Amino acid sequence: MEAHQAQTTDSASQADPKYTAMLAKLVEVQKKLAEGSGEPVIQLRTRTPFTPRVLAAQIPGKYRGQTIKPYEGKTDPQEHYSRYQNSMMMMGASDQYLCRWFLSTLEGPTYEWFNRLAEGSIDSWQELTQRFLTQFAGRHRSKKHFSHLQTIR
Repeated sequence: MEAHQAQTTDSASQADPKYTAMLAKLVEVQKKLAEGSGEPVIQLRTRTPFTPRVLAAQIPGKYRGQTIKPYEGKTDPQEHYSRYQNSMMMMGASDQYLCRWFLSTLEGPTYEWFNRLAEGSIDSWQELTQRFLTQFAGRHRSKKHFSHLQTIR
């Protein structure tokens, strides 16, 4: 295997220096894995759009959450917001708690949207809902008045 690796390295160095650098890095990572160096090979980046104030909110231990259908961005965001807001208001949830628990109601593209928000950019429930409703406003369905039926022929 080492002979093949040397051949690959020699031919690659003649072709592309970026490839050579990438291959060297790969060999270094493989050595660390083989040696069990104790150093993390991959560092996970944990970041959140929430500010420290929001993150400090305590979630009641006995709270199991409301059963709200996860929002995927395909339906009216106002309806999802209203269902969530109403169910949480019955519990008397704090502003910060509303923010933290809302994340559990997002799925697919909406969850990805949330993860792309700038780190530390959400400090209140009002801020989060404003950004959420603005982002997914195109999916809002306006309710038609019953008089609209007269226009149908």
